[in-house]
Amino acid sequence: MKAAHGGSKEGVYLCNVIQELGFTQKPMPFYEDNSAALQYIQDPYVRGRMKHIDMAYQVVKEYAEQGFIAPEKVPSELNVADGLTKAQEPDAHEYFCSQVLHFGSAR
Repeated sequence: MKAAHGGSKEGVYLCNVIQELGFTQKPMPFYEDNSAALQYIQDPYVRGRMKHIDMAYQVVKEYAEQGFIAPEKVPSELNVADGLTKAQEPDAHEYFCSQVLHFGSAR
C-alpha cells in the first residue's frame, strides 16, 4: 500500500498539471500486482483484516473513486517496477531493459 500511496499521489499531481494546461485527462492507468491492495482500492466495503491500514492510505481509494486513477491488475512477470526492486533471471532482466531502457541487454 505504501508504493500505491506514493504512486497515486504523483499521478494525481501530473493529472492536475495536465488539466491546468487545458488538456482533458482520462483516469490514469494504475498498475498493481498485489491482489490484496487492489481489492482494497477497488472495493468500497472491504473490512475485517484491513483495519490496520494507515488512514493516510485511504487517499488511494479516494483517488480511484474520484476518477483520477484506474487501478488494474498486472501480473508479476510483466511488472516492470520489479526490475528496480528484485533480483531477476536473465529473461526477466531482458524484458525490463526492453521496456524501460528501450533496448535489450548486451550478451
